[in-house]
Amino acid sequence: MKPSKSRVMCPDCGRQKMLFESEKKAQNFLKFNEVAVNPDGTREMRVYYCPACCGYHISSHQYRGSNKRTDKIIEKYREDSRNNLQEILKLYELIVSQKFTSRRALNKWLEDQDQFSERTKQQAKMKYYREGNLKNK
Repeated sequence: MKPSKSRVMCPDCGRQKMLFESEKKAQNFLKFNEVAVNPDGTREMRVYYCPACCGYHISSHQYRGSNKRTDKIIEKYREDSRNNLQEILKLYELIVSQKFTSRRALNKWLEDQDQFSERTKQQAKMKYYREGNLKNK
């Protein structure tokens, strides 16, 4: 029988789940309850970390890849970060190819680059300065 005291509402899936503070405790639970069967006829068989609860849950399902909201949000953030970095590097290469002699000329040129966001322009410009391509002129 599953304990009721360690059950919490998981914000990622919106259901009550058992929460363990360590993987070892969850593994111990599985070890000592390996013959226990759920009301639907399934048996708990694996432990997984839940970033939304900052703890470990157990599951009766084999791992088939993640479809949790938290993982999707994290992946979207990583994808956006990769795309943003690529945009910054693309703009940086354009800036380097222009061979600016003053900050004023660089700023004027950047104003005309409508395809890039202001944040991307600022980050590419700072990279250009850090690389020492344009001194304080």
